[in-house]
Amino acid sequence: MKKTIGTYTIKMNANTNLITITDNGEMIYGNVATAADSGSAFNSVCDRVQAKVDADHKYQYLTQS
Repeated sequence: MKKTIGTYTIKMNANTNLITITDNGEMIYGNVATAADSGSAFNSVCDRVQAKVDADHKYQYLTQS
Protein backbone atom coordinates (compact mmCIF):
# COMPACT_ATOMS: atom_id res chain seq x y z
CA MET A 1 0.00 0.00 0.00
CA LYS A 2 1.11 3.54 -0.66
CA LYS A 3 -0.46 6.91 0.07
CA THR A 4 0.82 10.44 -0.40
CA ILE A 5 -0.38 13.26 1.84
CA GLY A 6 1.23 16.63 1.23
CA THR A 7 4.98 16.06 1.08
CA TYR A 8 4.68 12.81 3.08
CA THR A 9 4.57 9.34 1.53
CA ILE A 10 3.31 6.44 3.63
CA LYS A 11 4.18 2.95 2.42
CA MET A 12 3.50 -0.51 3.76
CA ASN A 13 5.54 -3.46 2.55
CA ALA A 14 3.12 -6.39 2.26
CA ASN A 15 5.85 -8.99 2.86
CA THR A 16 7.33 -7.52 6.04
CA ASN A 17 4.40 -5.38 7.25
CA LEU A 18 6.85 -2.50 7.61
CA ILE A 19 5.14 0.88 7.54
CA THR A 20 7.37 3.83 6.63
CA ILE A 21 6.80 7.54 6.31
CA THR A 22 9.08 9.61 4.12
CA ASP A 23 9.17 13.38 3.78
CA ASN A 24 10.65 14.52 0.46
CA GLY A 25 12.40 11.15 0.08
CA GLU A 26 13.90 11.07 3.60
CA MET A 27 12.57 8.37 5.94
CA ILE A 28 11.30 9.91 9.17
CA TYR A 29 9.36 6.98 10.68
CA GLY A 30 9.27 3.20 10.48
CA ASN A 31 7.25 0.60 12.35
CA VAL A 32 6.42 -3.08 11.94
CA ALA A 33 2.79 -4.17 12.39
CA THR A 34 1.45 -7.68 12.85
CA ALA A 35 -0.12 -9.24 9.79
CA ALA A 36 -3.55 -9.23 11.43
CA ASP A 37 -3.32 -5.53 12.29
CA SER A 38 -1.42 -4.24 9.25
CA GLY A 39 -4.43 -2.70 7.48
CA SER A 40 -5.71 -0.84 10.52
CA ALA A 41 -2.16 0.19 11.48
CA PHE A 42 -1.62 1.65 8.00
CA ASN A 43 -4.91 3.55 8.19
CA SER A 44 -4.05 4.84 11.65
CA VAL A 45 -0.67 6.15 10.48
CA CYS A 46 -2.36 7.80 7.47
CA ASP A 47 -4.89 9.46 9.77
CA ARG A 48 -2.12 10.82 12.02
CA VAL A 49 -0.17 12.18 9.05
CA GLN A 50 -3.33 13.79 7.65
CA ALA A 51 -4.00 15.44 11.03
CA LYS A 52 -0.45 16.82 11.10
CA VAL A 53 -0.72 18.18 7.55
CA ASP A 54 -4.11 19.75 8.35
CA ALA A 55 -2.73 21.34 11.54
CA ASP A 56 0.29 22.70 9.64
CA HIS A 57 -1.97 24.22 6.99
CA LYS A 58 -4.22 25.75 9.64
CA TYR A 59 -1.22 27.23 11.46
CA GLN A 60 0.16 28.69 8.21
CA TYR A 61 -3.24 30.19 7.41
CA LEU A 62 -3.55 31.77 10.87
CA THR A 63 -0.05 33.24 10.81
CA GLN A 64 -0.62 34.76 7.35
CA SER A 65 -3.87 36.51 8.32
